Amino acid sequence: MPATQATVELFSSAKAGEVDALQRAFASGAAVDAVDEAGWSATMWAARYHHLAAVRALVALGANPALRNGLNHDALDISAQHYLEDRAAAFAVQEFLQADAGYQRQRAQLTARAQSLARALAREFKGRSRRQRIAYANSDYEVVAEVAGMRCSFRVFAGGFDLVVHNFRAGPLVASLHLERHDNAAAPKLWGAWKPWGNDAANLPLYYDADTTSIQAMQGLMANPQCRTALEQLALGRFEWLVWVPGHMRFRCQTEGLDLVRTRMAALASVFEHLSRPLPPPLFKARALQWGTAGDPGVHCWGGTPAQPIACPTCATPFSRLASFSVDDDLLHNLEWKHPSIEAACCFGCALPDTASLTCVSYTDTLPRVVVQTETLAASEAHVWQERRFTLGPIGTKGLGRRSRLGGEAAWLQSDATPDCPGCQQPMHFLAQLASSSKGPIGADGGMAYVFICQACHMVGTVVQSH
Repeated sequence: MPATQATVELFSSAKAGEVDALQRAFASGAAVDAVDEAGWSATMWAARYHHLAAVRALVALGANPALRNGLNHDALDISAQHYLEDRAAAFAVQEFLQADAGYQRQRAQLTARAQSLARALAREFKGRSRRQRIAYANSDYEVVAEVAGMRCSFRVFAGGFDLVVHNFRAGPLVASLHLERHDNAAAPKLWGAWKPWGNDAANLPLYYDADTTSIQAMQGLMANPQCRTALEQLALGRFEWLVWVPGHMRFRCQTEGLDLVRTRMAALASVFEHLSRPLPPPLFKARALQWGTAGDPGVHCWGGTPAQPIACPTCATPFSRLASFSVDDDLLHNLEWKHPSIEAACCFGCALPDTASLTCVSYTDTLPRVVVQTETLAASEAHVWQERRFTLGPIGTKGLGRRSRLGGEAAWLQSDATPDCPGCQQPMHFLAQLASSSKGPIGADGGMAYVFICQACHMVGTVVQSH
């Protein structure tokens, strides 16, 4: 049979786990490491459906088991992603690949390439490199640097990197430039033709289900000549993308050439300059939170119930109080707040435990009013933590945990999620962060709650993040 037909047969037999058929396809001229439109090889497809015999046969025929697809995943990664379909079969495939000398040798070579690129990026952008395995990007090294005001993390793998700009804040913009099925030359044409939800929407899809505000923000971006020029200079290629979500920007770069990397970083800096909005300065210097004592019980509270009841809009159960900060404290008495304390409260039963959620409560009226509640899951009962008092101490003391603090800057578990005030649409001021503890678990996997305020609108925002 023709070689192209033989390659088609190789893929179909690998997916079905038919060893005899794939061996015949190979004998007929099929390239054992050929990849399809998505960048998948026959070995990846065999691993995807947990066909151990097919994976063994392909490796015996000379297939490279460490080959990676466009998402930077190899056969072992793909098997691991789908292990719940058949645990025993998936684990058997993974054990075989981990024990294969060829796989380990190829994997070591890829790691060495990633290390070399990480060192080059660290020198170029005056950052620091470290060995860091990051599952999302399947990267081996991380380079942390500040480039043109952008707080950057390069998650480096062999052949490229995932770049995360942690302080990119573009308001309501939630969009994705995802051109993996088009070559570089097509990108400017696609951007020029793009219209939201029209026939060209598939060429420049929005991130998940974008709302009207996000579509308008994307239209404004495309109408900005400087941003448009910068996006064209990125020259996005196959299996590359640029994503904006609240709080950060992510860019997948599939190149090791520093000249192109410099051009692209300059383009991203231009987008950052025109779109990103700065955060307000810290309210005051950071202080650690520490439990009160008999001699000094403290004026701030952890846990308990809000001074005025707040009903959850989702499940109707009462809100739990995370913390209450007395404005009589010397550190807070200059804040413009008409109530005796600043209360952070939300429904921890409804907040999804393994993601990020935001709750905003307005204290302008006599009774508090919930104006924003995101990422909810209806709870069956309220969660109320035992009330305890705490005081403030110097950073570094154990207290409620070294990560819990009042003032300073937020130390995010995920990317920056500083909320805009629902009233004035301006970024809210960071007030405090409280780490999960035995006294009150927050989210999942050692989560963190971040408290923000808008003094002008008397608004309190609580952001919950988990690892």
